[in-house]
Amino acid sequence: MDDKEPPSSNSRSGLIFLVGQNRHGEWVVRNQSGSKGGLFTSREHAMKFALSECGKRPQAIALVAGIIELSLTTASPGVEGHADPTILHRMRRAA
Repeated sequence: MDDKEPPSSNSRSGLIFLVGQNRHGEWVVRNQSGSKGGLFTSREHAMKFALSECGKRPQAIALVAGIIELSLTTASPGVEGHADPTILHRMRRAA
């Protein structure tokens, strides 16, 4: 008999951050609501950021197998979400 419990229907309800690569091979981290995120040059940096943002709870992070793009929402009405292009530049300099 298997001791493992079947996953509950709300097992992903605690999910906060998605981590994956965009079409350019850069690592993307974004939360489900699209209000936080960033571009990173390595999976290691992306995971470190995601873990720090979700209180070091790995269960709150999902790796995306396909392409994920960064599109952050803004507080300005009528302005489409956008990423700060300097985030990747700063990460490249730090690496």
